[in-house]
Amino acid sequence: AFGAFLGGQVAGTWGIAPAIVLDALSYLLSAYFIAKIAYTQTTTKVNEPLTPKDVTQQYFQGVSYLSKHKSIFILAVQKASLMLAVSGFNDVIQVELSSKVFVVGEGGSTSLGWLYAIVGVGTGVSPIIARWITGDRERALRHAITAGYGFTLIGLMLMYPISSLGMVMTGAFFRGFGIAIIWVFSTTLLLKKLPNEVRGRVFGAEFALLTLAGAIGSGLGGWFLDAFNFTLQNLILLMGILMFTFGVYWFTNGVWGTRKLPAQ
Repeated sequence: AFGAFLGGQVAGTWGIAPAIVLDALSYLLSAYFIAKIAYTQTTTKVNEPLTPKDVTQQYFQGVSYLSKHKSIFILAVQKASLMLAVSGFNDVIQVELSSKVFVVGEGGSTSLGWLYAIVGVGTGVSPIIARWITGDRERALRHAITAGYGFTLIGLMLMYPISSLGMVMTGAFFRGFGIAIIWVFSTTLLLKKLPNEVRGRVFGAEFALLTLAGAIGSGLGGWFLDAFNFTLQNLILLMGILMFTFGVYWFTNGVWGTRKLPAQ
């Protein structure tokens, strides 16, 4: 949130070039902190170098594991659902809003930074609040993901009228609030359920799915605006329909379909 706000302020005040330099420096700072993380090896270390064939084989082993375990698959596609239904389209919407509707700073850079920042605040606080309520109980975590879909839909409804920058930012906050719950808690459940031997492969497959879904969402968002003369409200409505559909799928299979699981 702070990075988005600062980047928007710098770009809006001094231009894009200083913002890019600041962004590059932030990566160096991030690398410094990552280098300080201590890691304990929990699996057998392979001394032989991996070949492209080995990497491809391990990736498809992760996909195969997902195809054979429906409960894990449902959790693993949550992030891809978010990227397809919301995040991909939203990348297009936020640029359009900041550059053509609510223009603050050079080319709308400042208002774009504000939008990203308020989403960052929502994504930052929601898992903390939700985790305080749910604890480590699996059923509660699953219900919280359902609530995450609800918060995201509330955010989209607030954004839909595009009546003012303040209302759009309020909607963006709730959208980020809901998305973070789904993102963090689906990861938490995967970590609790996956065996160490396949964890990396399954998360690799999950990351590939969410990256592909995000690319499809962004591409479709721009295409709909240009080729079909979609308005921003049309895109927000489409996002809402997709989120509602994915939310029903989650509740049916990830909550109701697992109601006989023992409490944890």
